[in-house]
Amino acid sequence: MTPDEERTWGGAAHWSAFVGAFVALAFLGPLLVLLLKGNESAYVRRQAVESLNFQLSMLILTIRMVS
Repeated sequence: MTPDEERTWGGAAHWSAFVGAFVALAFLGPLLVLLLKGNESAYVRRQAVESLNFQLSMLILTIRMVS
């Protein structure tokens, strides 16, 4: 994978969370990027894991605040 492709997929991990937030499933985008491209590049995997970790943390925090 070229460095440009890595940056594109790394960005997709973060932007897909924003897009997924409209259907209340923001963690699915980073999870898909991790599963589809995570094995091809350490950079993409790191970015996807970072985004997924943040989105799951926000989901847990939101659930705790609501209940």
